[in-house]
Amino acid sequence: MRGDILVFSFLCFSPSIFLAYAATKTHDSNLPSRPAKGPEPSSNETTYVYVVYTDPTVPTSDFYKLLIPVLGSEKAAKDAIGYTFEDFSGIFSAKLTRDQASILKKEPEIIEVNREWTYHLDGQLAHGSP
Repeated sequence: MRGDILVFSFLCFSPSIFLAYAATKTHDSNLPSRPAKGPEPSSNETTYVYVVYTDPTVPTSDFYKLLIPVLGSEKAAKDAIGYTFEDFSGIFSAKLTRDQASILKKEPEIIEVNREWTYHLDGQLAHGSP
């Protein structure tokens, strides 16, 4: 239990550790999807890895459905998901543009969307932004 609290506390302050602590990707193509309402990104837009915190009641198999309105298609949503974190319900990573992340934050099931950061042991920020 104490180890879980320590890991959870560290993850709260450094979302990039999720990539090291990640379990497996989860996709279920048999589930119905919501209608798409957002365009796919153009090829010249820069994408970043974001850590997405959802309502814990959202099943892991439905994470891609949260991205469909933002990305415009089921395929794009499934391709954007990096990892789902089985040990922490309601958390996954996804490659998104800044605009897509802003749109995703407005979805009712989304609690928070943070750009992934990497820190060096000397405290320097390697990439990402606050």
